[in-house]
Amino acid sequence: MNSNFDKIIKINKKDIESDDEDFEDEEEEVEVEEEEEIITSEEAETEEEEELTVLYEEYDIDKVAYLFKNIDLFGDKIYNKCKNDEELKKEKNKCKNWLEYVLTNDGKIKVNYKTDGGRSYGNNSIQTISGYVRNFLLENKGLVDIDIKNAICAILIPVFKKHNIKCETVIYYYENRVKIIDKYYKGNKDLCKNFINSSFFKDAEWIKPLNDFEKKIKKEIKALQDVIHNDDEYEKFKLKSIESCNKKKSKNLKGTMLNNVYCFLENSVLREAINFYKNKTNKKAFVKMFDGFISEEDTKFNIDELSDFISELFNNTIEYIYKPIKNDNDIIELV
Repeated sequence: MNSNFDKIIKINKKDIESDDEDFEDEEEEVEVEEEEEIITSEEAETEEEEELTVLYEEYDIDKVAYLFKNIDLFGDKIYNKCKNDEELKKEKNKCKNWLEYVLTNDGKIKVNYKTDGGRSYGNNSIQTISGYVRNFLLENKGLVDIDIKNAICAILIPVFKKHNIKCETVIYYYENRVKIIDKYYKGNKDLCKNFINSSFFKDAEWIKPLNDFEKKIKKEIKALQDVIHNDDEYEKFKLKSIESCNKKKSKNLKGTMLNNVYCFLENSVLREAINFYKNKTNKKAFVKMFDGFISEEDTKFNIDELSDFISELFNNTIEYIYKPIKNDNDIIELV
């Protein structure tokens, strides 16, 4: 197993108990010699981390105002996957409140990111706003949306390998997803995606397979969940998961544990990817998107370099792609 991966997965207590941290580091004394500032590699890493905990988002105020005024007109289409009217109302209000916040700040907002030891969440960021809204507001703004292809499998396959767990079905799906979708889901990408996204992070005993592919991958997911649950290396994830399950009165301990491990690794990959892109292009990140990020565009950047760097670091083929930032006029029509 790649030593970089082993180093990342071995965390300490601080890593998973950061809910209440304010991310405002105290000033450290810097040793000075002959008026020359000496910056250690550790301090350089701290400065880099600080840059990633605060990002700045800027929007076309006219577009924001237009969408704020017409959210009720477009809301049903934007949130067409809501299960009921209550959920639809909640999402529309969330979007409207965010748009209002952007307006009150003249289109420029400072976003502080915090983590609970897993994903990084930005306060008042477009991060959790509908993709339709993001594409409408960010189209033609000189930005790129960089994303991991099939992120869950890409990030968890190294964990399978680390513990010598058989994962032929997971790997085959990762490398041949279109074939799986065509054969077992009649080309319905969302059906397959929903199964994968939910199955890894709920107790495998609850999975009700509907085809041979789902039966095989269920066995592999269960084997991974069992190892994560029983291995002392993941004890701190277990303590966090027990606390979370007790709080929610949930019995999904094994699924929650694997989800916490995944989110921790996902955020580690994200941090490395953003730093690599920034160092190669000198472009600023715009928003963290969990397994990917939106950044200022550099047309000369070769995204395969990012894929190769992260793949080597995490001991698995991890492919980055550009997701189009293009408004869907059938959803949000600008008149």
